[in-house]
Amino acid sequence: MNQSRQDIFESSHLSTLPQCALFLGQIEEELENENISTLLHNLKFAENDGKLLQDLRNVGSQLMNIEQKPPDCVLNILVKYFIIANSKHPFKRAVVSVLQKVKNPSARKRIIFYISNGLNDLINTVKDGVSVQSGRHIIDVLLACLENFSLGIESLKDQSKNVLCFIDMFLGFLLLESNNTNVGLDNLHFDVAITLKCCVSIIKKCISMDPSLEMSTVKHILHHLVTKCQEILASGHFSWECYSAAGMTWIIIWNTIYKKNILITKIKKLLNGMVEYSQSLNSNDDCIIDSPIDKYPIGIVLSSNVFAALSFCNGALTMVHTDDLVCVVETQDENCKSDIDATKQKSILVDDILHFMYIAEVRCESISSQVVASKCFVQWTCTILNASKKSSSKSLKQLLFEKKSSESESVVEKLFNYSLDKLEHPTDAIRHQANDMLSNLLQIGTNLGNDEFAKHLVQNVLSQSWEKRSTYTALNRLLQHVCTSYVMEEKPDIHMVLLTAMKHQSLAPYASETYKLLANKSTIGEETKMKSNESLPYEEIPQNKIALDTMLSVMCETTSHHLRLLVDYCFIKLLRVNGKHCVSYIMNEFLLKLSSKSDDRKHNFTQTLAAFLACFRAALLNGYLKNDEDLCGNSNSSFLQNFLNAALIHQDSEIRQLGFSLFCESVKPSNLISRSTLNALQHAIPFNVSSQDPAFRQWLLNSMKKFLIRLKGNMLQLMKVKSQVEMKEENNATLLTYSGFVTWLGIFCISQLYTSAPYAKRVTSISLVKLITNTFSDSEFENLVKLDEVFTPDAINILFDLLSDSYEDVKQISFHLLTNAKLRGHVASAISLEKVSELTLKAMYRAARSSKPEWCGDAAYHLRLCAVLGNTDVTHSSVELLRICTKLSESLNEGVLLAEKNLFLAATSSPMYGILHCIKCLLKEVNFKNMNNSDKRNWHELISRIVDTCFQVTKAVLPVVGSVSPEGLLPDITPTPVEDNIDGGPDDGWNELPDAMKSLVIDGNNSENFDEMKTRALAQTVLICCWRSAKESALLLQEITSSYVPLDSSNMSSDGVLSWKQLQDIGDHLLKQLMGARHRGAFEIAYSAFKACCARLWSIEHTELSCIPEKWLHSILLDIEDPSRSKDLCATRRSAGLPFFIQALLSGNKSTKGKKHLHLVMSKLLSLCNLRDETSLVPKVHSLNVLRGLIKDSSLGEEILPYVSQCTQVSIIGFASSVWAVRNSSTLLFSALVTRIFGVKRDKNDYFCMKNRLSANEFFSRLQGLHSFLLQQLEKICNNLDKGSHHALCPTLHPILLLLSRIYPSTMQPTSGISLTGFIPLLIRCRASAVYKSRVSAAVALASVLTWDRRINVMKICCDNLKNDAVIVQGKSSNNEGIFSSAQNRIHGGLLQISEILNSEIRYNQLSTANLRILIDLVISTLNELAEAVVTKKNNCPLTRSTAVQLFIFIRDLKTKNSFKDTNDWNELLAVIKHSSLLELESVTRNNMFDIPGYSFLLQSIAQVLVLLCSNRLSELLPLLEKVFSTVNYDIIDCVVGDIVKSWDKEIAASFNSEDAIQFEEKIVQYMMERRYNFKITELMYDILNKLPTCSSANKLFQRSMDISESCNPSQSSYLRTLINFQSKCMKHLISSQSKMPPDFSVIVDKWIKVLSSACQSYENSDDVRLAVANSISENAEEVLLDPGNKFGFKSVDAWIVVFTLLCDEEVDIRKVASTAIHLVSSEVGKEKGYPSVDTRALQQAALTLILTHGRRHTDACRHALQNLARSQSKEVPISVTEVYDQDGKTIKTKSQHIHKLPGLFDRSETNTYLDPVEVSRIGTIGLSVLDDFLEERLPVNNIESQQKILDRFHMNQRFLAK
Repeated sequence: MNQSRQDIFESSHLSTLPQCALFLGQIEEELENENISTLLHNLKFAENDGKLLQDLRNVGSQLMNIEQKPPDCVLNILVKYFIIANSKHPFKRAVVSVLQKVKNPSARKRIIFYISNGLNDLINTVKDGVSVQSGRHIIDVLLACLENFSLGIESLKDQSKNVLCFIDMFLGFLLLESNNTNVGLDNLHFDVAITLKCCVSIIKKCISMDPSLEMSTVKHILHHLVTKCQEILASGHFSWECYSAAGMTWIIIWNTIYKKNILITKIKKLLNGMVEYSQSLNSNDDCIIDSPIDKYPIGIVLSSNVFAALSFCNGALTMVHTDDLVCVVETQDENCKSDIDATKQKSILVDDILHFMYIAEVRCESISSQVVASKCFVQWTCTILNASKKSSSKSLKQLLFEKKSSESESVVEKLFNYSLDKLEHPTDAIRHQANDMLSNLLQIGTNLGNDEFAKHLVQNVLSQSWEKRSTYTALNRLLQHVCTSYVMEEKPDIHMVLLTAMKHQSLAPYASETYKLLANKSTIGEETKMKSNESLPYEEIPQNKIALDTMLSVMCETTSHHLRLLVDYCFIKLLRVNGKHCVSYIMNEFLLKLSSKSDDRKHNFTQTLAAFLACFRAALLNGYLKNDEDLCGNSNSSFLQNFLNAALIHQDSEIRQLGFSLFCESVKPSNLISRSTLNALQHAIPFNVSSQDPAFRQWLLNSMKKFLIRLKGNMLQLMKVKSQVEMKEENNATLLTYSGFVTWLGIFCISQLYTSAPYAKRVTSISLVKLITNTFSDSEFENLVKLDEVFTPDAINILFDLLSDSYEDVKQISFHLLTNAKLRGHVASAISLEKVSELTLKAMYRAARSSKPEWCGDAAYHLRLCAVLGNTDVTHSSVELLRICTKLSESLNEGVLLAEKNLFLAATSSPMYGILHCIKCLLKEVNFKNMNNSDKRNWHELISRIVDTCFQVTKAVLPVVGSVSPEGLLPDITPTPVEDNIDGGPDDGWNELPDAMKSLVIDGNNSENFDEMKTRALAQTVLICCWRSAKESALLLQEITSSYVPLDSSNMSSDGVLSWKQLQDIGDHLLKQLMGARHRGAFEIAYSAFKACCARLWSIEHTELSCIPEKWLHSILLDIEDPSRSKDLCATRRSAGLPFFIQALLSGNKSTKGKKHLHLVMSKLLSLCNLRDETSLVPKVHSLNVLRGLIKDSSLGEEILPYVSQCTQVSIIGFASSVWAVRNSSTLLFSALVTRIFGVKRDKNDYFCMKNRLSANEFFSRLQGLHSFLLQQLEKICNNLDKGSHHALCPTLHPILLLLSRIYPSTMQPTSGISLTGFIPLLIRCRASAVYKSRVSAAVALASVLTWDRRINVMKICCDNLKNDAVIVQGKSSNNEGIFSSAQNRIHGGLLQISEILNSEIRYNQLSTANLRILIDLVISTLNELAEAVVTKKNNCPLTRSTAVQLFIFIRDLKTKNSFKDTNDWNELLAVIKHSSLLELESVTRNNMFDIPGYSFLLQSIAQVLVLLCSNRLSELLPLLEKVFSTVNYDIIDCVVGDIVKSWDKEIAASFNSEDAIQFEEKIVQYMMERRYNFKITELMYDILNKLPTCSSANKLFQRSMDISESCNPSQSSYLRTLINFQSKCMKHLISSQSKMPPDFSVIVDKWIKVLSSACQSYENSDDVRLAVANSISENAEEVLLDPGNKFGFKSVDAWIVVFTLLCDEEVDIRKVASTAIHLVSSEVGKEKGYPSVDTRALQQAALTLILTHGRRHTDACRHALQNLARSQSKEVPISVTEVYDQDGKTIKTKSQHIHKLPGLFDRSETNTYLDPVEVSRIGTIGLSVLDDFLEERLPVNNIESQQKILDRFHMNQRFLAK
């Protein structure tokens, strides 16, 4: 038999195969039909499965064509094939298909006969003994007969008794096998489940459907099968599938044997027995199954496994007819006196099955059992649903929806609440099943026509918390079954609630789905209207209009994050449902909002524009806007285009991003780009290339890349069009437009690469040039896109100059452009070969003599460029590189010789690191693969010389880099002559210094020499030179040992560039450098090179080289292990290069051998860490440091994880060491372990970061053995604490608590032995620790490990402990001071634990509101009981009092947040705390108790609670303030006033009564006028005045505040900011007051402007101060900058100069505020519609508005301000107030004032400055020309047309200067 046949019959009964083959050979001769004979013959010799199946189909076709009865022999052989074939092979299904096609009745009977005989033969073969394989085959045959095979079912009816006997026998065999073996249980369980399912199908399809069958013949067998099912249910090791199948088999057998009434009675009796057993486990009256062989009490079944009980319920729900389960029986209750209550309607489905399912569900502890329980509930609802579809009887409706007298909820309501609860379950399967259950319940209500039930469910859902996902899931289901009107009536603001919920990323998907359903689900009235008129316009559908209008209003007022979520989740869903109608409606609505002239325009119009752009970008990308013409193709296209253009230059980078996306992206790139798009981009790009935001720059480049690719496609598309002449001319015009834009963009970007341009402008511009080059450098664009106009010789020179740029990315792009093959002609025309040679010499000289690393980098780029440009022969590309490298090598040798003589001379005249860096960069350009033998020999010689030179460099600098103090602080040694050293004592190490370092030592006796050496900054200079030289030599060796440098094939050959000996020498050299260096940077760089060398050695197959790293590893382990040899290693500096050495050896080997080496190293190091003798201290420290390095090494990956548990134990034990070095190394190791286990820290808080936590199962499963270790250590610590040694420190406690605080309970069933329950009592006992930090950590750890169901019990324990400890405190005497202190520690720790348990609930939201109320009431009761002992002055410990008060404040916030009512305990506690706080406040002045530890905490808590208890009512705060200020104690005043400032926000301050506010303000002013307080209290008082809504008395302090501002130093920036805010408020009050201006108003204004000017120009001030200045100007912009009443005079121009300074500030937030102010005043002057612009555009608007407002009134002042802008190309900041004017604004005097220099503006440094002096000067120059034109033409200021002409001229001048 061939291979195909063997695959088919792989699992068949093998004894049948030879008979079948023999029989097939005999019948082939008897067949009269030659075709069938041939086909059957081919079946034996089919080569593959496809041919086999095709032949079998042909047999079937032949059988169909035979008119008379088919030959029996053919049918027989097909049946035999069917029986013996593998069930998983398609051949078996094909045989079934062939047999099913036989239509002849007699032939069908013969097939049934053959199948029956075949089954009988199969079963007879296993009567003597069944095996797993044979039994599986028979079950597969039975299932094949039952699966859509009518002939097979008929044959099973004939053999039903025989088949059932086999199933009984096979089940018994499987049960015996499962009890005797633990191997392969999964397969056995599968066999049991499939056998039981087969039994169910046979009973269902054969026995129950066969009326001729006598039940008595099979009843005994069925009883045996019931017994087998009971055995399965009684056992505890089967899977759920087995239990479910057993339950269904049990029920279907009963359903077959018994009649309806008996069946229901037996099921009911069985369920009642289960309920009784579960309610009384000690009961002996277990229900016994009423069958002859039923011998298992059902109580045992239930107690053994909850799966058994649930499987029985599932079987009853599945196998019993629905009508039998739902039938309602009226029963009489004899205990009820009333006749109405006595008659009860009962149903087994509700009163028995459902009741027991609730009981069983409570016992489901594991996730798998909960999944099974939820499946049963879903099956129950499906049963009721089927019943409701058949009939809607009153009895069923009453049974489901009416409440029983003993219960508060109806059946359906209880199930509905159950499903709501399960919708929040963390398991997906349970949530999905709860969703199905909810849908079934709603469908039941719909079928039974219960509208009140639907309304009740709506009320129930809407009352749930909107922070839960289940609320939205349930509401989604409700909206699918009920009308929207129900929801709208119950909660009219449902749209706003859903949109608010979308602020959270986790809730947005669910809330948006609900919103979509709500928007598209019509009300009852709407449905009626739509039936009468099907074509309603989109905007006339109320639900759509309400949903869209609400969404748009929220979009226009919300944050950018919320807007993104609304667009991504909500808007796109509405788009997909409503399409273009939605887009057109939204466009009209946005246009109405954007064209509005409302007063709140400056507040929300920016967000409106952002929402507009975000919506239409989403519509464009989803295909609802085909191109940009669709966006502007309506009647308001020009108006809309203006807003789109404004978006491209808006001050907000996110709006600009959206604007560029609209113009650059398209869902269909083939759509032609319009001319308006090109004009918009051409207008916007100049304002965006200098953006400081890296995200926006990246977005801009990506958008422009898409746009240029799209533009390229459009150009190719137009070039291919060949049609009419008119079309061709139009295409040519469009092509010229496109090419003109590309040329303009290239020229513009090149022009922005000038020297003083900011980094942002340079990198953006050159990146755009690179995009143009990569996109349009193809040959087909040569005549169209004129790159010659872009890459002119001047442009090439600019790119060449950029090779010396300060930033590496600019250098790289410039080098890429200059070496681009497509631009080679342009570069060659600008840079000749003579110039290349000259540049090469200059670069070499610079590399050899330069002392700055950036100059060395520039020289490397120049040399690389010269190597590329100087190479004329492409086939020998390495010749020029070889020549340059040879010359560099010679120069390097000279530097090495000098360094060996004198390091100082070498550092100053010929540093070596520049040449080393250049050689390294040039080696990367060499192509060794295509190199001939001659070139290889030349490079071999050069590499050999370079390697030797690197060795010499390292040797020369090693005395400095490897010294004990390598930071460059050389010892102050006085050379002592030999003859003066009479006593022969030490010579201070002079003779030990190398000759190269003796000239570096400072001679203390020679003052002249000392001064000279001091001026050179000797030590740091030499150190930097030596360190950089060591670094570059190591990097060069790393480059040489890298994989692309060819190695000799053998030790004797020289066919490579690098020899074996050189590779080994490099490894030895790097090893010495690594172990000898003491400077961290030096050995880290050596590590990188040594790692590359080790990786190269490990990868070589030759054993002579690959065994070298292994020898190094064994040698270093011996050095660490031997105490005498380990002393030679560096024990300080965290073992210096030792960890890096072992890391390099292990991480470089990724093979299986490397894992063995890792295991060897870890085993050795861990064993050394566990040593206890004193001689092993140094090896132990080295081992800990090496372990830390291996744990931190990310390249080891998962290979290090098996050792993390042991490392954790070692590090924790090391905390308790008596040696500081061990403790220090253990601490560092533990820190690395925490990072490795929990991830990189993502939050400043060590405890409350959810992203750095693990579940208990995951943590202890990964770290085997750590659970028992932590428990043992914690128990040992707690025992020490319980002994009363409260002063003894427990060093290991804190790391254990830190680990436990990052673990949370698992939602899954905990693995055996790793439960967190054992830690809870120990953590509670840790509250007695004498260390404050440990008590805090214990509280956090306790709250972390608690599950939600244990919180109430643990809280009770904590409260009881607190009461017991308070008893000890109350009974304090003089003889028990230690006991008293320990009790105070326990009280403090207990209060912290209570607080953390409550706080964790708020943080993770795990408890229900009812349980939270229980916790709060419990804590309040405990605090009230202990108030006298803990809170009042009877307690002498300030820390515990402070903690109790803080706990009270926290509980008050919880009560307020959850709207809990006050209780008597709460009111009593409130009175006690308030009274004790006031008493403490009064006693502060009498007793100086600030030296008591913890008293400052108590004072802060008292101040906070007193302020909170006043409820922010000024009438109550005023007496408190008087009492506080009467104490004349600055600490108290600071605490109280500071808490007042913290508790007030804008809403609270706005709600103050005006009379109270005035009185409060007068009191504050009075205190400030009477006494001078320190600046901190004064700042707080000014803060209060700033927050008060009034400003009547505060003006008295205006002058005083400005005097203080002038004397503020830079360290008081917060104080200065507060003063500036106060002055702004006072100035606004003075300007807006209707009364007469004060006589000294001009003096006040002059001083105020000077304060603002000095504050914004001083770079010593913080950003907050300058931001306060910007806000001050912005709040008074219209009055101060425009000065409509001429109140400020020429000082208004000084305010404009301040604005210019702010617009040039480095901080983007400051520029935004200033830009907003400019937008307001420019809109007021020119009536120009728009938005705050990007910085450069805002500066233009500022200059223009200054001219329009003050050009005529204060001409000289305006000219001076603009001249300052025009002079900004100098290195001094031009913007400063230096002129003094008379009353008419004319210059009378010029002060000589030093102008502050801008740091890093022109000096080469890494400072990324914003200010572009060329651009500022350009704007100033344009402003001066516009001012002259404005004055000459004498245009009226209020003429809008004239203003527009000036604006056009301004832009025209700008374009002219740009050219």
